[in-house]
Amino acid sequence: MRSGWAGDGQDRASPATIRATERGAPQNASRVAHGATACLRSDLARARVLADSFLAFHPGGSFTILVVDGPRHAGAAGAGGSEPGLAIWAPGMLATGSRPIESILPSEEPEVARRAAGPWLASTLFDLGRSPLVLLHASTLVLGSLEPLTDAAARSGAAFVPRLIDSSVAHHSAHATEDVLAAGIVDQGIVALVDGIGSRAWLAWWKSLDHEVPGGQRAFDLGPGFGHALVRDPGIGLSRWNLHERRVVDSPDGPTAGGSPLRTISFEGLLSTTELLWTDDRSAPTPPYEPGEPLYELASEYLARVAALAE
Repeated sequence: MRSGWAGDGQDRASPATIRATERGAPQNASRVAHGATACLRSDLARARVLADSFLAFHPGGSFTILVVDGPRHAGAAGAGGSEPGLAIWAPGMLATGSRPIESILPSEEPEVARRAAGPWLASTLFDLGRSPLVLLHASTLVLGSLEPLTDAAARSGAAFVPRLIDSSVAHHSAHATEDVLAAGIVDQGIVALVDGIGSRAWLAWWKSLDHEVPGGQRAFDLGPGFGHALVRDPGIGLSRWNLHERRVVDSPDGPTAGGSPLRTISFEGLLSTTELLWTDDRSAPTPPYEPGEPLYELASEYLARVAALAE
């Protein structure tokens, strides 16, 4: 089954993607960009939806999916995908030098392995000439060119995205604010990197962290402190953490969030569109979007596509 988000003769195209294509977003992307994600086998369908959505807006680029709990050797997992520009990697394809892969990606702790894989995946892709590179969580959907993010990374080596950008919007509770602080001020599910001394140094530091402890799980928080860019665009990094400050509105040119073209949305933890149910009930409560609202329709399309690929 073809996994192209834009569909083909047998698959219905996403209305959001159709509108974006009509307004010329993929054709207007002036810089070739590459994307990647590290995921578990249980999230492979989501990763393929992500890959298709990324490639739709970054012609000439590539997307790499690393399945951290799959077969360890490349020959067993296969290095390719059925779509142009897509590659599916086994852990054995990472360039780890003299370090055994098991010491980096512990097979008995797949979630720890997923978090630890990011810097190794990025440096391996840099060695293959894949720059600029955007690392994304597997449950992300791309709805526009990420050139604003890669352009910021070109100036400082890396570009990060904050979870919250509007301090004037009151949080629903102090408890929700504490959860944001615990999860990380910077979104851990998106970062753009451009190969160079600064980004390589940050990747080396990221590799040195213990990903089983809270500090290692919040590696991105220190990125801006190291001089890298922090991109405060409400259309990048939409997630359950910030829906209360960025209303999704449809427009003739496609959906917007907080008045900015919607470029990425994270559906991490989304189970169904019944009241837009996320598994993490400790996050900030979401607005009561109803059927027919842009966010509800995007979530419905996304879950349907994931379900089709999981069959």
